[in-house]
Amino acid sequence: MRALRETNSDRNLATLARSGATSRVFNALKVYQDHYARGDEEFTPIFQCRALNKCIIIKHTLRADERRLYEYQGSIATKLIFPFDPENLNTGGKFVFVGQRNWIDIMNIEIGADHSLYPRDFSILQLMATIPSFDPFLLKEWLGREGYHPHESYFGLSNVDIQKMEAFVFTEVSQLVSAAFSGGVGRDTILKLVRKLLSSSHDEELEPLRVVLGLSHVEFQDGLFAWKGFLYYKWMAKTIHPMIPRMTAEMGKVLPKRQFDPDDYEMLIRRRRQITQSLVALFNSVADCVALYNSSFSAFKNGVSAKAFRDFLIDAPNLFIYLGEKMGVLSHVLQQWQYRMRSMGATKITTEEIYVLFTEFTECLSAVSPAPYEEKEDNDLFYELN
Repeated sequence: MRALRETNSDRNLATLARSGATSRVFNALKVYQDHYARGDEEFTPIFQCRALNKCIIIKHTLRADERRLYEYQGSIATKLIFPFDPENLNTGGKFVFVGQRNWIDIMNIEIGADHSLYPRDFSILQLMATIPSFDPFLLKEWLGREGYHPHESYFGLSNVDIQKMEAFVFTEVSQLVSAAFSGGVGRDTILKLVRKLLSSSHDEELEPLRVVLGLSHVEFQDGLFAWKGFLYYKWMAKTIHPMIPRMTAEMGKVLPKRQFDPDDYEMLIRRRRQITQSLVALFNSVADCVALYNSSFSAFKNGVSAKAFRDFLIDAPNLFIYLGEKMGVLSHVLQQWQYRMRSMGATKITTEEIYVLFTEFTECLSAVSPAPYEEKEDNDLFYELN
């Protein structure tokens, strides 16, 4: 394992530990500490190994020197961070990537997490490494499908978000439900079915939909999960859509004045333009993926053809990973920028911090972004997401 001693205020463990469940951070330590402090004897930690319950798990964009640790060519890794002192996170910690060469041996030697003693824990970690991000809604579903049902505290999706998601999905699928289920279907019935679609329970009430699509039980289960993922990411994309031009404008405002070293100033201008274009290209690739779903779904719900949507659901698990990786990076960059602006403001951020952020965002986006679109004005960013 390698020492992790990061001192920048936005990157250290103390800052990470203040996070709940987000698309990038799964904070097992915070949940464990909160319940321990309350003396909650009914709380069951997610892991059996005590050391794992005191770790922070993040989705991390691999840098060039880190990719040699892997045999596969992924860009996003799952990083386990073990603080030196859980009560004083400013002291730093050690980390290992799930799936890196010899990671199971490293966990045993450095942490005392013996695979033979905690096979369940390692299965959960490998599942968490498979999912493209830690969006609470999807992570809960992902683990639940494999029979793991951690305490609700590990999934920080707020009731407000759940209600918004329900309203979005209700609008999205109400016509489909009416078409797939014989007889008149009222609002309460549709809402009940929407909640079943968003839950982990796939019972006989969804059977008519499976039959109409002509899917096997396994195809239906896998496709339904990926469909929910698409709906969730489509909802997320609509939420972050206005954040991109806002971030682009704010990046222009925090640039140092021209008396700053000319070469460094021009470098930051180029980085800002590169970040903007990468964000646009990444969002547009997400929109392209959603458009594929929209086309097949529209044909089905309008009674034109069920085949396109059936084919989409069969392919959806692979598309879901593709979409999730891109949405995870988009969310990370936009949320990180939003956090910095809230905590410091455009007038207080230093030139050094601008340089660090711009460099991190450039590396992060370059790992997953398609080729940048032709250069456009900042206010002409991307087409609308339908």
